[in-house]
Amino acid sequence: MENLFDIFDRLFEQYKTSSTAEEKDELAILYQDSLNEMHYDFSCGKLTDDGVDLMMPIVEKIEFLNGCISWELRAQTYSILMDQAKDAGDHLAVTSNGQLAIDSLIHQLETEQEQRNQSYHGLANVHYTLVSYVLEDQIEHWKKSLQYIKAAILEEPQTANWTHYLELVFGRLQQETQALSACRNEEKKVFRNWCQTLEEKKGSLTFKIASQFARLKEFKNDSTQDEFLFPENEYLFWLEKSLQDDLPDLSGYEISDIGHFYKKEGMHLQRVDVLQQALRCYRKMIKEEDSGNGFAVYYVTDVLEQIAEVYWRSGDHATADEYMTEALLWNEDKLDHIGSNFSLQLHYAEFLERCESYEGSIIKPRLSFVLEMTKRAEELGEGYYSGPCYIQARLALKENQEHKAAALIAFSLLLHELTIEESLQAFQQHLPKGPFPYLQNFLADTLTFMQEVRANYYFSPKHTFATLRVLTEDEIMGAWILRKAEIKNRNKT
Repeated sequence: MENLFDIFDRLFEQYKTSSTAEEKDELAILYQDSLNEMHYDFSCGKLTDDGVDLMMPIVEKIEFLNGCISWELRAQTYSILMDQAKDAGDHLAVTSNGQLAIDSLIHQLETEQEQRNQSYHGLANVHYTLVSYVLEDQIEHWKKSLQYIKAAILEEPQTANWTHYLELVFGRLQQETQALSACRNEEKKVFRNWCQTLEEKKGSLTFKIASQFARLKEFKNDSTQDEFLFPENEYLFWLEKSLQDDLPDLSGYEISDIGHFYKKEGMHLQRVDVLQQALRCYRKMIKEEDSGNGFAVYYVTDVLEQIAEVYWRSGDHATADEYMTEALLWNEDKLDHIGSNFSLQLHYAEFLERCESYEGSIIKPRLSFVLEMTKRAEELGEGYYSGPCYIQARLALKENQEHKAAALIAFSLLLHELTIEESLQAFQQHLPKGPFPYLQNFLADTLTFMQEVRANYYFSPKHTFATLRVLTEDEIMGAWILRKAEIKNRNKT
């Protein structure tokens, strides 16, 4: 049976001798679409070596049908062949395909000016790869990679790959020679001045640079490259400089991404000024007349809590209390933004529970109100999530109602069974103070049961939120006992 490429190739042989221009165009598009899918599959690690071997012949057929060479397709394909050879440890194929990719990109740069930024990035990437493979020309490839990525940045500083530039200058390079290290040290000396000169021409780039340094730091933390020394001082220079800039006039989605960056870095560095910048971003998202920005309300609450935690850890409990109070008042004022969104309602209930347990001096929410908001979240989620049950169980324990707490856990178990094993273990490990022997025995017995039946277990619950909510505590506990027996007997058969 013919596959798709067999059909394309049969048409190609036919069109080589007799076809209209329209027929050739249509077949070229079909080949191009297939090639695009292969590029995507390769980037996902799904394309086989046989598939990679088909790519250059497809490019040549597209060129024949179009009547011209496609330097862009050749550059892309040779780059993929280079990466394939790198994965296979074929040093010679890496260098040969790398050079063919460079030649194609140079042709593209000379003939397709509108694609020059793409060509710059492509050339920077190929030369960067060859830095670790052609040691006799290591410095030359590094300089070329640096030249082209800086050209790309000069062209479009807000969209260019700054991470590539930072890796070249500050990252750890494989097979780095002393001569190359000396070159990189020279570039480090001029880095800050080069960026600031660029800002004078193109506008502020502080956030762009700071966020890309953070990406470089994430790469360092995720890798096993112990020799990589992150340039913390340079990063902090740009981070602090970015705090002085006015927030850009961006869409809510874009400004939230900036806020997420400052929140993450502020938490990591335990710095209030950085968290305050995140707060400004999230507040900017909210329009008083728009009740649809509920997540911005949650983001503001979260940052206010984080700031309170920083002050609490530093011993400034009074200021921590002020921020926790601000978070509470903020939520009271923005309740209509939460609406009927389950996730936001659950976040609010969790926040109220934390406020109720807060060690400082604030006007804490009543337990009855925390319970009301938690039940509202449970209703919105229709029991699909176990979180509201855990909150209700902890609230019950605060009133020494451990039998009620156990029934609430059993309620969730009847809905979720073994799928909540990890969260159940976490609940057990972080119980409120108190002996609670009945609940402890119930949890231990349940977790032991889960271990016993896990091997042959499959998820097929018999109860629903609607059927369980009308049962009494004793009926729920009895239903869980019966369900455990059913699962055990099911596993035996």
